[in-house]
Amino acid sequence: MNGRIRQLIGSVRPGRLLALAVLHILGTLGVAAAFWMWMLPPHTRSALREAMDAGVVGITSGEVVLHLALSACFWAFLSICYHLARSLRSDPTPRLVKARGTVITETIIVLPIFLILNLGLIQLAILNTASLLTQLAAFNAGRVVAIWHPEAMEGRKGVTTDMVNEKARVAAAMALTPVAPSDFPIQPGSCSSTTLDNKLEGLEGLGHTTTGSTIPHGEMRLPAFWDASDFETRGRRKLIFAHCATTVEYAIGSDQLVRTVVRYQQQIAMPLVANVFGQIETVGGRMAYFTPLERDHITTHQIPPCVRTPGGRSSGTC
Repeated sequence: MNGRIRQLIGSVRPGRLLALAVLHILGTLGVAAAFWMWMLPPHTRSALREAMDAGVVGITSGEVVLHLALSACFWAFLSICYHLARSLRSDPTPRLVKARGTVITETIIVLPIFLILNLGLIQLAILNTASLLTQLAAFNAGRVVAIWHPEAMEGRKGVTTDMVNEKARVAAAMALTPVAPSDFPIQPGSCSSTTLDNKLEGLEGLGHTTTGSTIPHGEMRLPAFWDASDFETRGRRKLIFAHCATTVEYAIGSDQLVRTVVRYQQQIAMPLVANVFGQIETVGGRMAYFTPLERDHITTHQIPPCVRTPGGRSSGTC
């Protein structure tokens, strides 16, 4: 057997081996890019590209290696299926016709592996995207805290630290909206706040969301699982759930640096792999598999504002 393998390897020309290697590398990269592009809408890719160019977010080597490894497994499976189909077409002998039962059995054995690889790759692409957007959410929340925390310290216009935290939470949820689930019911009254209501009203006024995009609790429909509606329709639900699944904490150091931590519960939507990527939690009244993502951002603290509001300044108040 080993001699047969060595004979087959020796009969292949080096140029052909190089061509096959390049083909498989390009196929793996193509699968990885296809899944990534399929899971990300254009506006999300644009936002991530700008954030990466600015150095706000970055992809770790571990995430890239894992994504490429699953892509390579998926490409290998496609290659095996292609060669098997080609051999069946080129050699339709009676022996193969009689082996239909064997082929069906092998298909039944391999099909779950194919589904697990496929669903696992899709879910990993979603998690990698959610990880990047969580870093962007920490950046957005940190900017809000740097601007509004000094106002809370001076007590201007009734601003409190709770209001600052809620504003930072809504800003973080805005960044995480693209990866939040939408076409699922949300329990009435969960995670509501005045800041979130004002944000939703503003988005509706600008035409980014619609008021008719609320699914009553308990009225989920199976076709809605694929999240196929336009972003304006599902954006309201996505933002509400992103807000429910997000928590923000911040601290001001002695060096006047603001450290903001964002924790986000990413729902695992793909079947068969949910228990691999997450654990059962209840978020926003919804029990499902979730994976916690945590990112932080450090920025400079804004200078303290005047005690009195602009227009009422006098000497010695600032």
